[in-house]
Amino acid sequence: MSASLVTDRTAKIWDLQTGEEMLTLDAHPNNVVSVKYSDTTNLVYTVSTYVVKVWDPRQGNLCIKTLTYVSFILTEKLLKWVSIERAT
Repeated sequence: MSASLVTDRTAKIWDLQTGEEMLTLDAHPNNVVSVKYSDTTNLVYTVSTYVVKVWDPRQGNLCIKTLTYVSFILTEKLLKWVSIERAT
């Protein structure tokens, strides 16, 4: 499996053995600038400005999670708060 970026706000997943497109991952608000695949989780991560989308290619082109800059900041603050609470 390989991935490519397209300037139409999508990423494409390719079968390297056949050379055929397997999936088009879309729904990004801006052009996709990075694609990563995790061997550990078998998930694909696509990144555009302020947005990370998580995909499970076994489920087709269904986005299973969308992370935004705002959700990252809130999560980071929550983790700091939990750390402070545990320390006291």
